[in-house]
Amino acid sequence: MAQESQVGGAGETRREHGVWQRIGSSMAVLVAGLGSTLLVTQLYYRAQMDEARGQFEAWSEERQQSLSKAIDAHIEALYGVRALFDSSEYVSPQEFSRFTNDAGRRHRYLRSLGYLRYVTGADRAQFEARYSETLGRSFTILDPKGDGTVGPAAMRSEYLPLLYTQAGDDAPLGLDTLQLPVVAAALKAARESATAKALIVPAQVSPEQSVFRYVHVYLPVYVGPAPTTAAAAAETPVSGYVRLRFVLEEMTDEIETFARNMGVEMTLFESTEGSQLADDPRDEFFLMTGSGELEWAGKIAIADRNFLLRFRTAGNYAGQKPPVPFWLLFAAGLAATLLGTVAMYFITRNRLRAESMSQDLLSEMRERRRSEQRTAQSEARYRVLIENSPDAILLVKQQRVIFVNRAAVDLFRGRNAEELVGRGADELVHPDYKEQARERIRRMEAEQVILPPFEERLFRLDGSVVEVEVRSVPFAIDGETMLQVTIRDITARRQAERERMSLETALRQSQRLEAIGTLTGGIAHDFNNILSSIVGNIRLVMDDLPKGHPARQSAHEIRNATNRARDLVKRLMAFSRQQEAPRSPLELAPLIEEVQQLLRPALPAGVVLHSSVPVDTPPVMGDATQLHQVLVNLCTNAWQSMATGRGEIHILVSTLTAEEARRQSRAALDGAAVYVRIEVRDNGGGIPADIIDRIFEPFFTTKPAGEGSGLGLAVVHGIIQSHKGAISVVSPPGVGTSFLIYLPASDQPISASSAAEASSSRGSNQHILYVDDEESLVVLVTRILERNGYRCTGMTDARAAVELVKQDAAQFDLVLTDMNMPGMSGIDVAREVMAIRRDLPVVITTGYVRATDVAVTREIGVRDLILKPDTIEELANTIARYLREPVRTR
Repeated sequence: MAQESQVGGAGETRREHGVWQRIGSSMAVLVAGLGSTLLVTQLYYRAQMDEARGQFEAWSEERQQSLSKAIDAHIEALYGVRALFDSSEYVSPQEFSRFTNDAGRRHRYLRSLGYLRYVTGADRAQFEARYSETLGRSFTILDPKGDGTVGPAAMRSEYLPLLYTQAGDDAPLGLDTLQLPVVAAALKAARESATAKALIVPAQVSPEQSVFRYVHVYLPVYVGPAPTTAAAAAETPVSGYVRLRFVLEEMTDEIETFARNMGVEMTLFESTEGSQLADDPRDEFFLMTGSGELEWAGKIAIADRNFLLRFRTAGNYAGQKPPVPFWLLFAAGLAATLLGTVAMYFITRNRLRAESMSQDLLSEMRERRRSEQRTAQSEARYRVLIENSPDAILLVKQQRVIFVNRAAVDLFRGRNAEELVGRGADELVHPDYKEQARERIRRMEAEQVILPPFEERLFRLDGSVVEVEVRSVPFAIDGETMLQVTIRDITARRQAERERMSLETALRQSQRLEAIGTLTGGIAHDFNNILSSIVGNIRLVMDDLPKGHPARQSAHEIRNATNRARDLVKRLMAFSRQQEAPRSPLELAPLIEEVQQLLRPALPAGVVLHSSVPVDTPPVMGDATQLHQVLVNLCTNAWQSMATGRGEIHILVSTLTAEEARRQSRAALDGAAVYVRIEVRDNGGGIPADIIDRIFEPFFTTKPAGEGSGLGLAVVHGIIQSHKGAISVVSPPGVGTSFLIYLPASDQPISASSAAEASSSRGSNQHILYVDDEESLVVLVTRILERNGYRCTGMTDARAAVELVKQDAAQFDLVLTDMNMPGMSGIDVAREVMAIRRDLPVVITTGYVRATDVAVTREIGVRDLILKPDTIEELANTIARYLREPVRTR
């Protein structure tokens, strides 16, 4: 726009210069012919003209000052509105109305004052709701349409709606002014210069009426003090703009009417850059004088726009006129030189026309060159952005790829761009997403809409599949629709999501098993007391019955059933991790060999069992019996999963660092620098995905009723947890199953173990105090001990038993007490008894052994903490052993 004004101004200057050149020679003749006349009359004419011009200048200057003051007063009202918003963080509609109404009364030509405010896309909904409540009616940000109407604004990152305005303003409230290019340009200029910017909008209400010029003046409202320089304005955030509207013709109508009555023609037009009038430093000047006419022009400023106010006298001018009689003198001289003037005029005109055409051609060539340079620079910037984008970018035209960037070649693992250019837009789309991709392309090309990002899978050129997020933007070039497709590899993000879900699943599984373990531990404790009574009484019955008695067979079956129940309880205790078995350094190779020897006779003929234990495998800290049970259970499950009766089972051992073990098991392993991994792998049918999360739950089984207790894997899980290890399972459908066990390696040497031979030992009338809250157990233990040569005093009340010791502690040789009793635990009894008599041996029995209980009993000097119901069968031997041991001191 500015360049066109400069070119137009330069052309006007050349034309005016040419006019003077064309008439130059004619004027020379005219001056030579009329020189003497002009010399005589000039002094008289100048005196008369100066007087007329002085009067006309004074009248014109008065009108100019009146109009300038009126315009400046309106601009000051705009600054007053900004001051209102600067003085308060929030201006209510009522405050704004009072201020603007008062301004309207003081400035009669003011059409309206308004306020525009920036709103971000994220705050739009909240903003509309708040101002709907504030204004007392529905408020919506609006967009202008091509047919002159408005509608709800589309989603964008930023809006600048008209928030407040005066009544009668024809601009709709909520109109996003950033969607009006001319207004947006004026707002940008005002923000960059930190001053008011004017926008002139011509309008014609009807063909019969004149064109009115609507003046819109915009002034930025800053967050904080208003800057005073353009540099400061660039650094100061803007919260909105205040707007002033008035009609220029309404403001000049009174002056124009008065001038017309005086016989003066008035015009007000905007000066252009490069013109003589715009570049003249004076605010007012006489343009010319002619025969009977006076002409004056003065500058009028409306914000940043400069106008020229021109007055020119007409034939009915009521003021003092310049003298007119001298035209006859000039007519004679002009007539004498007319022919020469006309000839010179045409010669000069043709020469200047050629020069003007040459200048215009040069200007056009320079402008075209600059345009081509700007286009090349824009294309270069766009190419740099595309080529350096980390996302793959493709341009699609008529369903074909016509361009790809380097990131796209890398994503699809191509050697160069030519391998992708020319392919169909959906050629590399995975079949599961191909139909959706085609529909999206069709819709975007047909409707020119931008659809939300779409996650899908694509084939690379090497046949591998990659998960991606696709964004497509339609645009038109030379009337043809194209798509810019941006593809982002989301494989890492998807993998992270899957790992997070896997960890959450593992956590829920662990919590569920922990809850079930707590429940089973409590059940096992109570069940142990019942089993102890049954086991002991069955032994007494079998001892009382003679050989060959018919009842011995029934008693034997009862004893076998209680042994199975005892094993079940032990497995429950292992699962609940409340049973603490002794731990010692253990070599895995002999243990695995023993498992193989045990299982091979039971395996079907078509099932082969292999094992691999490296010679440098370190020992693990564990219980051989429990780990033996773990491997037997896993191998048994493995061969039972082979429906055809044929397959292979592998027991593979490897050594890992703690970090490797944690990463592979996804468990919080701690306590050892090295871990040993035992993998039990089979090639059976695998575990269905819908039940794999439940396999470690107790009593969960897929076997028919009567063929499985559902405790095998639950016990395995409990044993591994009690060994401070971890267990996980991998089972691709149809491939087989791998159970992975992670156990802490031991840095202690393996000591030779010696099995103490248990032999029955009868007592020699030693006195035993037995304390248990279960009366049936008290009766049973009393009978067993008395049969083995001991005297036994049985008590069901722990406090009464302690009182009995206080009365005569010397009468007892050993105290045998239960752990869990109401009112007083076995540890409390031990403390009381040992406080009375330090050398009196105390042994505690319990339904389950916890590590904390073992530590406490050792601390206070208890001889041992032993497990029921095994204690009942070996009770006499146990008591005999502890009676022989010397007293231990802390």
